[in-house]
Amino acid sequence: MTTLDELDPPAWQEPETRSGLIAACHHLRSKPLDEFTAEDLRVMIGQQICPNVLLPIAVDRLIGKPLAAGDYYPGDLFVACVNACRKDCNLMERHLGVLSSIAKAILDERPDDDIVIGAAESLLTENAG
Repeated sequence: MTTLDELDPPAWQEPETRSGLIAACHHLRSKPLDEFTAEDLRVMIGQQICPNVLLPIAVDRLIGKPLAAGDYYPGDLFVACVNACRKDCNLMERHLGVLSSIAKAILDERPDDDIVIGAAESLLTENAG
């Protein structure tokens, strides 16, 4: 399958600093997209790296499992997607409908996490009518 390096050239050069997050993001650019985990998506979307490519993949996963979790907590992938859309109105326009449906599903599940509930409620409130 395709990688971000192939979809979003040029491939990144080796960084001068190899912090954990920088190293992870560099590694993920060359990882096949069909091998991305929820955590991989959360990290890259959270860093605003190729959100146009990664958000549709993440949203597809969230449709089947609204509380899909990376390494932090159930629903952290949803929160990353909502935050990315808040930073880019074009992303919000493209994904608002499905993210709103996912937000409603999350609220129906009544998760025990104020961050996830807050993200779902604010998405629905801020974008109502």
